Amino acid sequence: MGKNVLIFIVVAYEIIFIIFIIPCANDGFPQVGRNESNENKTLNLLKSFFCIDLSYQIVVTKPDVDYEETHWAVLNGVHLEGAMLAYTVLKRADLRGAHLKRASLHKAKLRQVDFQTANFIEAELQEADLRQANLQNVLNLTVEQLSEVKTLFEAKLDPDLRKQIEKDYPHLLEKPKPEKEKKEE
Repeated sequence: MGKNVLIFIVVAYEIIFIIFIIPCANDGFPQVGRNESNENKTLNLLKSFFCIDLSYQIVVTKPDVDYEETHWAVLNGVHLEGAMLAYTVLKRADLRGAHLKRASLHKAKLRQVDFQTANFIEAELQEADLRQANLQNVLNLTVEQLSEVKTLFEAKLDPDLRKQIEKDYPHLLEKPKPEKEKKEE
């Protein structure tokens, strides 16, 4: 009897793992809204176990010797589906072909990042700093997503996207005001 119960539990776990958790981990978990329903709490809990959380991390730092055209980190084709990258510093990273489906890039510093052919489907870009970023030939990046960024100053955009931004959100293309430096103690 005990053996059958154990077999049932193992099989049930494997079915849940195969049907729900693996596809969510591959595609990123659905974005969870601000209201904390039981379903959202469950999704947040699962997301915390199965998605990368690099929030508040300085992933890229300036090298000792800085060459003008050199990337500080090469992350070509990286899979960051559903990743939490809020407040992350990825300045001058090479993210060409990155998979950013449902990634949270809230207030991330993405200056001079090369995003060519990266997939932005359902990515959250609220207040992201995309100045001088290369956003040419990216996939699934919408004007609505870009409308929420902090700045697109000197960013490289596809002509159609640039025209729409110039028309609807011209302030994003202007030089941003300098940020106040925080004193480190």
